[in-house]
Amino acid sequence: MAEQMINTLRQRIFELQQTYAVIQKEFELIGMYSEGTNTGYNQMSSCVKEVVHGLEQFYNCLNEENPGMCQDFDNHPESIEEIKNQLDEMAVAAAELQKENAGLIDSIIETGMKKDQNKLNQIKEE
Repeated sequence: MAEQMINTLRQRIFELQQTYAVIQKEFELIGMYSEGTNTGYNQMSSCVKEVVHGLEQFYNCLNEENPGMCQDFDNHPESIEEIKNQLDEMAVAAAELQKENAGLIDSIIETGMKKDQNKLNQIKEE
C-alpha cells in the first residue's frame, strides 16, 4: 500500500516541480521587463528556484530504493497525509502565483506591443 502512495506522491511532486519551474521563469521574465532594478522579482525567482530544487531532491529521495521508507509509511500513514496536505498547499500557492504573474506578463506584452506600434508609426512618419 505504501508503494502506491509513494508513486502518487512522486507524480504530484513531479507536477509541482514543473509548475514551480515555470513560475520561476515567469518571475525572471517579469524582473527583466519591470521598471527599476530593485523590483524584488529577481529575488522571488531565486526563492522559487530553491523550491524547485527542494522538490527535486524530495522526488529523487522517493525514487531511491528504500524498503524502510515503505515500512515507515505503512506504519505511519498520517505522514503521507501530512505530505499530501503540504503538496495541496503548495499547489494552491502556485495557482495564485501563476494568476498574479499572468496579469503582469499580459501587461508586459501589451506594453511591448504599444512600443512596437509607436516605433512603426515613427518609421512611417519619417
